[in-house]
Amino acid sequence: MYSKSKKINERRNKIKELFEKNLLKKDEIDLLAKEFKCSANTIRNDVLLISAEWDTNSLKDIINMKWKGFSKRAIIYGVKDDLSYKELEELVLNSKGICKYCGRKFKNLALLTGDHIKPLSKGGENTLKNIVISCTECNNQKGARLYFSPQHKIEW
Repeated sequence: MYSKSKKINERRNKIKELFEKNLLKKDEIDLLAKEFKCSANTIRNDVLLISAEWDTNSLKDIINMKWKGFSKRAIIYGVKDDLSYKELEELVLNSKGICKYCGRKFKNLALLTGDHIKPLSKGGENTLKNIVISCTECNNQKGARLYFSPQHKIEW
């Protein structure tokens, strides 16, 4: 059985392949959604994520979606929410594409996400001091834990 991150990577690789060959048409979105058992909106977000590698407007859209998601979750958990979009954008851009947990470098900054060091579900705040930039794989592995050591850590 595949892990969640392997399924996501498989889906995104297929979309990227179609996108790069200019074969991704509007009617393909619904077919891909059925194939990968997800919503058409998920496929559209993946297309946006893939295009963010060379399109700064797409990258800003992705950062904005992540920022809004952080804010919504902070409200749900009733924790301090004072992370601005600009702070998150600067954090992503200044990361140089490097995951703070495993050290891998990503050319496409949109493949990185913000991770709350102390999870919101454990009372952590949605603030600049409580966020690090990580890859999706590390973020998924960490989950709601306070301490984390990735399985794929790069030794320097």
